Amino acid sequence: MIDWKYLKREVRIFIAALLFALVLVGILLFLNQQTAAQWHKANLQLRQAESRLQTASNQKTILELYKQRFQALKNRNIFGDEQRLDWVETIQAASKRHAIPSVKFNLEHRGIANLPADVTDLTVFASTMHLELKLLHEGDLYNLLADLDQNAQGLYTVNECALRYTSSSRANNVFSSSLEGTCLLNWYTFSEVVEQQYDESGNPIEPDADMAGGGE
Repeated sequence: MIDWKYLKREVRIFIAALLFALVLVGILLFLNQQTAAQWHKANLQLRQAESRLQTASNQKTILELYKQRFQALKNRNIFGDEQRLDWVETIQAASKRHAIPSVKFNLEHRGIANLPADVTDLTVFASTMHLELKLLHEGDLYNLLADLDQNAQGLYTVNECALRYTSSSRANNVFSSSLEGTCLLNWYTFSEVVEQQYDESGNPIEPDADMAGGGE
């Protein structure tokens, strides 16, 4: 004979255990989702931190590279006042060193350089120099410009050069200057710049307000 009271109690216990199991599973699923969300968030933050670290490292490398280039240009005195006397003396020394018979030059006053419109960070000046040369052979011009590349305190470009013989017969002028040359050079200088300081992350360091204003 079936004891219904006992059976009902067993069914109730089973249902209660089942509900408890379902609640426990729900809690575990919720906790698992929360843990997964936190892991994804932490992983994202880690990747972002690694990305920032890599960016900072790249910026530091780039800054160091451009700092070296800037220093190399600064050592050639292209910032500030133009080195007119040095340019002239370098050309005179080079012509003497390479036994160039005659070098005449005319250096115009400095003016604003004609540059592409997207070059706006610095004020760039240009001083045009006209050269009139008497040469023994074509290599004299090459030697003169190579000497300027190595020794001149400045930055220049050759706009144009032309050579011509003063005699129709080169053989009649073996021991004299039968070759004339003209060149147009542009010497460039830049406005004075303030070197920007950067922190370890590659961000610019702004000057302290009191220091910038000079204090009371």
